Amino acid sequence: MKVFLRSLPNNNSCPFRNCRVTTDRRSNLLGKFDAIIFNMAVLHQLATDKLPPADTRESHQYYIFFSQESPFYHKENVQIKDYIGYFNWTMSYLPESNIPYPYGRIERAAAVDLKSKSYPRKKTKLVAWFVSHCNTTQSRRENYVRELQKHIPIDIFGLCGPLKCNWNSDTGISHPECYDMLEKEYKFYLSFENSLCSHYVTEKFYSILKLDVVPVVMGRANYSGIAPPYSFIDALRYSPKQLADYLLLLDGNQTLYERYLKWKTSYIIRSGYEEMGGQALCSLCAQLNLSDDRKEIMPAADVLSTWNPTTRCLNPRYVKAFHSIDRNNNRSTTS
Repeated sequence: MKVFLRSLPNNNSCPFRNCRVTTDRRSNLLGKFDAIIFNMAVLHQLATDKLPPADTRESHQYYIFFSQESPFYHKENVQIKDYIGYFNWTMSYLPESNIPYPYGRIERAAAVDLKSKSYPRKKTKLVAWFVSHCNTTQSRRENYVRELQKHIPIDIFGLCGPLKCNWNSDTGISHPECYDMLEKEYKFYLSFENSLCSHYVTEKFYSILKLDVVPVVMGRANYSGIAPPYSFIDALRYSPKQLADYLLLLDGNQTLYERYLKWKTSYIIRSGYEEMGGQALCSLCAQLNLSDDRKEIMPAADVLSTWNPTTRCLNPRYVKAFHSIDRNNNRSTTS
């Protein structure tokens, strides 16, 4: 029976059902596992001599690199280059991973709801932002927001703002009542990632797409390639002043605003562990079953060799949307 981290979803969507889970890391049991998943978010907490040596790996085993964080997150904690040749497969949000594990996906609905939907006109607030990481981020989103606040009001919830909701600062997941409040009262939400790294799109985007709220995104992903037209507003296409003007334009014109919501009748949002995590584990289970006749397990190299901020992430100084912020900051410094 196959063994790996966490459990398969409780449905019949997996082609193979012979995989089970354990979190028992006792060294005398490691040889029984067909796959061992290493979570890079916590790997730096372990001494290297506590990890199973690569040369003792059983011939049937796969060591799997797992991360849902951007390469910038690991820069200070883990030297990824030290692990090239150690792992056999990769599991991450990158589409080129052996086992892709994105935060979400958007699908065409099998049956399109052709009925015209009416959207509430009683929303009285413009922009909300739930944020718990208050330090300087790689994306410099906090600089952009400070400049944006000079032109429009932004309600900031969580550890970084004066407003509170039942927001879990450890997981970044909001309680249902927070989403209910957001959908009822606000027109826009800042889905700003902490890193401008390729393909890095988190629950900040997919969770909001499920609501009748328009996400304003900041990231390096190709949002147009993963989301329908008029389902989001890309902040990096605007200076803070230009974005403020555009949001105010939409706020004052219900027809223009609803254009960003009409796509919802034709698409379905998949996100969260039950769907995305379950799909990734189903894929892993299938690959383990189908790889039994492979005599040689090759190390993972392609993804890991480029898993670094220089290759995967964009410095905001090269983003036009930040140029006006830098000029304003320079004036403030010299005045």
